Amino acid sequence: MQRFLLRLRIALCRAGLSDLYLETSDDQVLENIASSLTFFAHGDHARKAEAQVQLKDMTSALTKRFLTLVTCETSENHPKSTITSKDSTESQSSLVDGDNETSVALDNEHSLSTCLNRFRVLSKRCNLAALVEMATDEGKEEMSIEKFCTSIGMMAKARLDARQIGPDTGSAEPIIPATWTKANEKIHSLVANSVGEALSLLLSIIAWQTQISIEHGVLDTDDFEAVEGITEKATDHVVLRLRSDLVKLLQLCWEQCLEGFDLGLFSEEHRRFADEVQQKACHISGDLRSLFPKEWVDSSSALLRSFALTDDGFLVGGSVRYLRSKEEEVSDRKPNLVVLNLPSSMQSLFL
Repeated sequence: MQRFLLRLRIALCRAGLSDLYLETSDDQVLENIASSLTFFAHGDHARKAEAQVQLKDMTSALTKRFLTLVTCETSENHPKSTITSKDSTESQSSLVDGDNETSVALDNEHSLSTCLNRFRVLSKRCNLAALVEMATDEGKEEMSIEKFCTSIGMMAKARLDARQIGPDTGSAEPIIPATWTKANEKIHSLVANSVGEALSLLLSIIAWQTQISIEHGVLDTDDFEAVEGITEKATDHVVLRLRSDLVKLLQLCWEQCLEGFDLGLFSEEHRRFADEVQQKACHISGDLRSLFPKEWVDSSSALLRSFALTDDGFLVGGSVRYLRSKEEEVSDRKPNLVVLNLPSSMQSLFL
């Protein structure tokens, strides 16, 4: 039976699983394909090289598609659609009546969210660093995993900045960005999905980089700095840089908070967007604190001491602030979807 299943998976691999991965948007199908391709790419069999080529080509296509989407847009008013034929079918559900410019923006945002989702699923099965670097075209600047994460972070930051209410100037009414006055507001839901997928993808990449660094066990010489002549720690490690960028994105998510203002001033889409990105930030912050526990500060390893997330008060504070803004929904100590969707380590604070 096991031999039959192995032959079946090999047959599916030869049939072009990478092409199917680029065409589907169903999470279960994506997970099954990613599992099969990574299984064959790291196995010891005759089809290993073929599976590795498929995995590389698939990542290359995803990388090109993502870079095309983020480089062709300077705002959400896209002058030209960047949807490929493979995305056209799945983006039909996002089309609504309105001018062509709005429809193009919806299509591109849907395609971006789908592309990030495919990256996220794949990142759960394998380290994207080597695949992204191999996906660089000849004659072009090498795409390192850090540059790739920077592109993702800039994309998410631009969308969050465009929707953040203005700074408090002492006025009773907030300054609402013009982004929220657009005729078609369905795009905000798609943007929330894109930001959520970006955060999850960045966390997964950081987790892989952390594992690799720990397995190597030694930091580069340039990453060390003498502290009081006794201990050493990393000050400019790729993991710390990526983590710092992710934390900044989490802060931007929590800054979407509408607490303190009359909610009647905001549209339903605005309130829903603020809830979605803040709730996602709560999830990611909980996972980030679990990935870099404070206990590492007492480790005998200089590497682990450097990675220990000791100043995590802002992560806890952001989550608590969001939940406090939902006090009415979690009153009477009754379980609520807002609470139940949080990491288990934080649920006990509110149930």
